[in-house]
Amino acid sequence: MKPFDGRIGKRLSRQMVGDLRFFAYYIGNETLLAGTDWGVHYNIEVIFEPSEAIGDIFALELFRNTSMDGQRQNNGPQLDTTLSSTQLIGRYIQSLNDQTPFPIALESLRSPNSNNWRDVVVRFFRDLGLRTLKTEPLADCSDDYAWCILTEGNYLERVAAIFCNVLRLDADFNAINEAWARHRSSQYIRLVNDETDTYRVQPRFKDWETMLWM
Repeated sequence: MKPFDGRIGKRLSRQMVGDLRFFAYYIGNETLLAGTDWGVHYNIEVIFEPSEAIGDIFALELFRNTSMDGQRQNNGPQLDTTLSSTQLIGRYIQSLNDQTPFPIALESLRSPNSNNWRDVVVRFFRDLGLRTLKTEPLADCSDDYAWCILTEGNYLERVAAIFCNVLRLDADFNAINEAWARHRSSQYIRLVNDETDTYRVQPRFKDWETMLWM
């Protein structure tokens, strides 16, 4: 794939990238619900099985706490509920464990434009969770390339950072390089899964692509 010129378009703010990479870290380390009743009573590993669960969790976080223009909006009105994103995610994991319906139609968590940055991030993580990332770097990965990423906080954190660092937006905060962000993130996933130590990322990652912003 032809590299995308990262000087084109605008970036997500460093704060937003930092928030999302921390969020991914807490998912992978299974500490997302630490200190809650859900974290004590329910099996969090259910979200790592092949499904849309990881993407759905990102959707609950993003559509509860951020706006279409990339701003933090703690406990905003998007979902028409007083519950925090952590409470919503806890109930979601509870529904997966109990195999009961979740009260929010997760497929309805969409922006008016499907290229809005929130939808693009959710779409990537849903495909990762489903193991349906049809990208060139993962074409010859016959094993479950997502399991070791999803169950290790450091790896999932880095995937989120790369995707969000690489993503570029137009003036309306719609993604203009979704395919390239997916490609670069998939290169990292392929690298983590390479047991032969022969895979090489080309072009090599630049520091800003993998940066874990605070």
